[in-house]
Amino acid sequence: MSFMQKLKLKNIPTCNKQFIFLGVKEDKRIDGRSSKDFRKLSIEFGLDYGSSVVNLGDTRVMCNIGYQIAEPKATKSCEGFLNIKVDLAATMAHSHEKSVEIMKIVEKNIKESRCLDLESLCLISGEKVYLLEADLIVMNDEGNLPECCSIAILASLSHFKRPDVSVIDDKIKVHSFTDRHPIPINILHYPFCTSFTFFEYFKFVCDPTQAEEQVSDGHLIVGANNYREITTIHISGKSSINKDIVIKCCQLAIERSKYLTNFVKDAVERDLAQRNSGIGLRNLINS
Repeated sequence: MSFMQKLKLKNIPTCNKQFIFLGVKEDKRIDGRSSKDFRKLSIEFGLDYGSSVVNLGDTRVMCNIGYQIAEPKATKSCEGFLNIKVDLAATMAHSHEKSVEIMKIVEKNIKESRCLDLESLCLISGEKVYLLEADLIVMNDEGNLPECCSIAILASLSHFKRPDVSVIDDKIKVHSFTDRHPIPINILHYPFCTSFTFFEYFKFVCDPTQAEEQVSDGHLIVGANNYREITTIHISGKSSINKDIVIKCCQLAIERSKYLTNFVKDAVERDLAQRNSGIGLRNLINS
């Protein structure tokens, strides 16, 4: 049973279900959006590089990027690592299975698309590489967690900077940020997840709320980047989805990815500009 299906175990009044169904049929949703409208998005960055909080409507996810120096895999001696963890403890009612499935969707979309230049994380071939750890913490779930998590992790990775190192006689010296400028990691492309929920008569909505997820018949999550590449597809639920609808959703996901790529890049650039001027750092310290 998928995490979306587990949401159906919650009791929702029949009148609420009928109201949502009627609204979708007439292209009117309970929050005033049309079927293809997305909720308001905002990104905030913390004091440390690689720390972000993403708000997608009332869904809120925090992501922190940590690092350590580790030994590479024997089969990939020149590549670093990226580990991803998802914590839904703050949302209380969620199950361990849901946490695992969200993690698998986000991890598959990020890792299998090879959006990170893992070779740039190599320090000494066959001996030492950087291991990045992305910790996603769901602070509030009001629907569309996969998309919000994918935005949070890519925003944090874009914002993250690793310490510079020196290698002398096969010994590694890690320099502080005051000693040498930190180095951003190389992101090759930005694969975001876009969520769709389906209702009868092949009606579907983008960026579903939790209520829409609970009463819908099927779900489709499409990972795509701004190069028009589909990086993952995840389908669940009992609704039949024909190929024309899938193609239409993929096109919408590509356009959404283009928008999100620019949104994340602009947010990172603004924050780094504020840090360089000292404005952002003073605001973070004062808050």
